[in-house]
Amino acid sequence: MRTLDPSRTSVSVWRSDCGQVISCIEKIKVLNENIDELTQVAQDAFEDGLLMGCSETQLRQAFHEVIDRLVNSYSKISHEHKEAMNEQEQFNKASP
Repeated sequence: MRTLDPSRTSVSVWRSDCGQVISCIEKIKVLNENIDELTQVAQDAFEDGLLMGCSETQLRQAFHEVIDRLVNSYSKISHEHKEAMNEQEQFNKASP
């Protein structure tokens, strides 16, 4: 098991679907920790597969397929949030 470089940063700026920057420090910390954990688990699984003789290309393809199958269980909430943000933008444009 290889340990990943701890000095590597995750995503430098997290954004919402609307493009707004996520500025809450605790949210950023959780998001970055989740990415770091996911990266470590993926690295371990990747190396296991290689040690067992699997094709690197096939492993990468399988990992991409896993990510592509992820389901946004919050899509309705996200859609409602987008609508609220659009309404707020329209209100702000109309206000003097």
